[in-house]
Amino acid sequence: MPLKAPPPALSAGRRVIEDAFKDLERTISPAESRDFASTTLDDVRRAAVDLERQLAARQSLRNMRRLAPFFQGLHHYSKVIDVLCNGTDYLPWIWAPIKLILKISSDYMEAFDRIIKAYSQIAESLGRFRLLEMSFEGQPHLYPVFVIFYADILHFHKAAYKFITRQLIDKEVNAHNIIEARAIRETLKSWRAESLSRLAQEQKQQTARQMQGRHPGTVDWILRRPQVASWLRPTSDTPFLWLQGAPGTGKSVIVAQLVSFLVASRSSLVVRHFYSYTHDSSTHYDQIIKTRQSADLVAHIQEEYVGRRQAAVPVLEKLLEIAVDLLSGSNQLGIHILLDRLDKCPIDKQRRLLRLIERFTSAATNYKVLLSSRNTSPFPERLRKSALLLAEEKVSLRDAIARYAGLRLLEMRDRLQELGISDDDTKSISSHIGERADGMFLWATLVLNYLSANCFYTCDEFIRAIDTLPRELTAFYKKLLSRILSNLDTRSAVRLRAIFGWIAFARRPLRKAELQSAIMFQSDESISARPVPAHILDACKPLIEERRNSSLAFIHISVKETIDKYR
Repeated sequence: MPLKAPPPALSAGRRVIEDAFKDLERTISPAESRDFASTTLDDVRRAAVDLERQLAARQSLRNMRRLAPFFQGLHHYSKVIDVLCNGTDYLPWIWAPIKLILKISSDYMEAFDRIIKAYSQIAESLGRFRLLEMSFEGQPHLYPVFVIFYADILHFHKAAYKFITRQLIDKEVNAHNIIEARAIRETLKSWRAESLSRLAQEQKQQTARQMQGRHPGTVDWILRRPQVASWLRPTSDTPFLWLQGAPGTGKSVIVAQLVSFLVASRSSLVVRHFYSYTHDSSTHYDQIIKTRQSADLVAHIQEEYVGRRQAAVPVLEKLLEIAVDLLSGSNQLGIHILLDRLDKCPIDKQRRLLRLIERFTSAATNYKVLLSSRNTSPFPERLRKSALLLAEEKVSLRDAIARYAGLRLLEMRDRLQELGISDDDTKSISSHIGERADGMFLWATLVLNYLSANCFYTCDEFIRAIDTLPRELTAFYKKLLSRILSNLDTRSAVRLRAIFGWIAFARRPLRKAELQSAIMFQSDESISARPVPAHILDACKPLIEERRNSSLAFIHISVKETIDKYR
């Protein structure tokens, strides 16, 4: 006799239950749902009571009695739905996930309270099954209604599980983020300390390079000038000063002396920027402005500008204005800003920088700015009134150069005595060099280098050499170049010109080893296994010098300008 087919309503109901079960089973990990099939409703009740005790011990007591109506409703509903779950593990899944969900959500009290509230609302609907349990028995046509409750309960379990596990994942991610942020913070702190140390060292080396040309007593006169003395004082007097002079008049050495004086006095914060043809970035407008920033603005900068990624140059200008507003009238130290060789910056950038300086020197009370340049810079009329013209300081420069010449000649004292030149003659020669230099330290340096490098038989010959040397720098450079090249054959002259070209037009200063390699690869001859001999570079020494980092550069920017003009 064939088996009787189950009622269609029963089959359809089981399919709905099966679909809901499999959907939730896919959501909850097997490790977490392993015990669901053997979990009873009483197990869930006991777990809720245990959890209540744990929360009380954590000072987070919650009234778990609110779940009692829900558990009671599940009990009556299970009696109705049991016939549809015979022979399967579907029935325990209407209560077993509750134990897991409550346990996980107990670490997030806000989520825990929301879940308890939701289960309480579900209990209101399940409560009807307590009254109608007997009436529903043996009513297959009501099965589609029963399974809707099952599917909805499991759907809620799924939503609750995903809700709390998402928060758990977020917490884990946040924990990792905190650890990574701490590591990044430590890295940034280390990088900041290293960068500040490196920048401080670079500033010291940069100032030291400028101070190399200073000899005792040769620059002290500048400190006695009323304009300079007023600018040096940490008061609101003389907020701006323009040190103007021709090439070779010692502007950079004077600026370095002022930096040294201000740093030693500790009466103000000192910010300096030396433009250099050997470092192209030193003339970039945004790099110049970055050196002016105040540490007090770090938090504001991070929030208002770095996070918003605004355009660099307008932001930097805005930050300077904010710095002026914050620092004006404050009780902290004044700020002295010194910019050397402004004329080495492109004209358009000079104008922008000068407009910016004009704005904040007119507004601030504790900002002071000193610029040094030739007379080619496009200064506004108001700023031109604050010029200190080295052309009008010929007497001071003459005496300073004479003193400098005396110190240099003192280094050649033994040789001079062999020529019959006495100490009185040395003073006379020093004064003569001071007169002929016409305020140009560079010319005096070239003359003294020339006197030191050449051979003289008599005192008259030594003195006549001073008078025969050109007084204009361009003519002087031509004479030195002619002397260098006169004893060379065509091949050697071409090679020396190549050396000057590499030094003049390299994108950055080349170290000696780099220059030797560059010359070798430029040669038409086969490449040797050994670099170009270092002594070949010595032939250029009257016009080039080796820096502390072994890079080679011209003794002055005017040498490059002359070579550029006549190449």
